[in-house]
Amino acid sequence: AINGSTITLSKPLDFEHSAFTRPDGSLLSMPYIANATRNIVVRSENPAGVRGHTMFMDTAHVDLYHTAFVGLGRTLPIKIDNTNLSSTGHIGTNQIARYAVHWHHVHGHADAQGITGRFVGNFGDGSDIGKWFCVQHGAHDLLVAENVADRFVGSSYVTEDGYEIRGQYLRNFALGRKGRP
Repeated sequence: AINGSTITLSKPLDFEHSAFTRPDGSLLSMPYIANATRNIVVRSENPAGVRGHTMFMDTAHVDLYHTAFVGLGRTLPIKIDNTNLSSTGHIGTNQIARYAVHWHHVHGHADAQGITGRFVGNFGDGSDIGKWFCVQHGAHDLLVAENVADRFVGSSYVTEDGYEIRGQYLRNFALGRKGRP
C-alpha cells in the first residue's frame, strides 16, 4: 500500500536490501528503487522481428509522462547499413535513427516555460538489443527527467550530434546497460 511517502509491504522482504556502507559502518548511500510498471505501454508487436520505434520531428510538441516503451528501437548496436534508393537502390538492414524514443530536429516552438518537449517518469526496456532509449537529435529545449531505462546497449540517454542546446537531464536512471554487444 502507498500512503503519501510511506510504502507498506504485505510481508517482509525475501532478501535483505541493506544500504551501502563504508568499512567503518557509516552510510555511503541507499539502494536505488525503480518502478518499471506503467498503465500505458507502447510496445513492438514482435520485438524479436522488426521492432517498432517512435520519432517526433520538426515542430512537434510532445509531452510524454509515465509511459512504458517495451521492445522498441530498430537501430541495432552494430554497423549502420542505411537504405539508399536514390543512388544505389540498396535496401539497408540497420537504419540509423530508429531509436526507442527519438526527438529529431525539433526546435523553434518552445512553450511558456521554454520547453519544446517533455519526457518525464517513463520506463524503457531495451531487451538487450535496443541501441539507445531516449535520443535528442538536433532538438533543443527538451526536458528529460525521472525516467528509468533497462538493458539498452551503449547508452540510455543521448544527445546525438553534440550541438543540441538547453536540454535538461534530471534524475534519470539507467540499469542493466551493456557496452558493445
